[in-house]
Amino acid sequence: MAHIQLPDLDQMTGATSASVSVYGEHVDVSAHVMAAATADVWEMTPLQDKNGFGRAVGRNWMVDDWCMSEYLMPPVLTQLDDRHARDEGTHIVIERWLSGEERGINEDGEVWYNSAGTMEFFGQTRKYKSVLTWRNMQSFSLPREQLGLPVDEPIELPDLTEASAIGQLVFAEWSDLFADLKNDAGQLSKIKMDRMSACLKIAIGVHPQREDVRAHARDALFRQICRFIEQNLEYADLSTNMILDKHGVSRATLYRMFEPLGGVRNYVTHRRAASALFFISKSPGRRGFVQAACERWGFSSPANFNRTIQRLFGNSPKALFHDRQGARREPMSLTDFIHGYLDVAYNGVTSGVPELAA
Repeated sequence: MAHIQLPDLDQMTGATSASVSVYGEHVDVSAHVMAAATADVWEMTPLQDKNGFGRAVGRNWMVDDWCMSEYLMPPVLTQLDDRHARDEGTHIVIERWLSGEERGINEDGEVWYNSAGTMEFFGQTRKYKSVLTWRNMQSFSLPREQLGLPVDEPIELPDLTEASAIGQLVFAEWSDLFADLKNDAGQLSKIKMDRMSACLKIAIGVHPQREDVRAHARDALFRQICRFIEQNLEYADLSTNMILDKHGVSRATLYRMFEPLGGVRNYVTHRRAASALFFISKSPGRRGFVQAACERWGFSSPANFNRTIQRLFGNSPKALFHDRQGARREPMSLTDFIHGYLDVAYNGVTSGVPELAA
């Protein structure tokens, strides 16, 4: 199902953030070179398959004292011994599996299994051995002190899936960060890093004492709810109760989150109207497109749809796509539509966006 791009939620809520510099590098090395390069972190023994030992191909990014990476890696045996635990116990490492498998056993005899869709936290203070297949993985390492964790002490860390509420938040914020990194912008929003850190604190059970941390966690939850709404705009049963049941927030909390945007129902109506208009804009003169848009995005009738568009954008759907002589306007580009929609719907700006203005 295709929707108009989700608006920039920081822009919509007036949030501002400084940016930090990103230092990135491409890596394409043999499995043995990668094993030698990471020898201080863990011991890796490359395994040979029908195509040989393979190569590690990927990218690294340094952002402040965070180290992030994404790699396609060949099969290996890994081992963490006392030396590695001692040297690396000041950091938390988090790995997200996009493909492949790992099976391992730790010093207490506990067996684990990782595969696509899981996220593993480890503090490198417990010894283990494992075997890994070809895999595509994302990871990042950050100092324990940033998460309020003791240094060089064994701690219980979770494994996450997207099935849990906090898992949804961590996976969503993680995806957002890596999407920005892979865009090669050279800068990363500090507020996104703060949101990621806040979600990780909640995931590992560290109580966030500071108000700014709690605020970042609430912001991450708000963004996740907006994503959920966006993914379900076409479902007629999308409702406040459905959102509450899915995300486990109170009705009062949900209403406070969306108060700057006119409330939950108003936000859903705006998003449905925008999606329907963009659908029509792709072929504004085609017979039946308005009716199809009404049915697809949950409007009870064309009349109801027309009234909603008139209220939100100051014109009927037809007038938005035809000039006063009745000639059809060229369909708007997605980028123009998004910027125009944001200007009219949230900022009250009408100049420069005649397709959306009254």
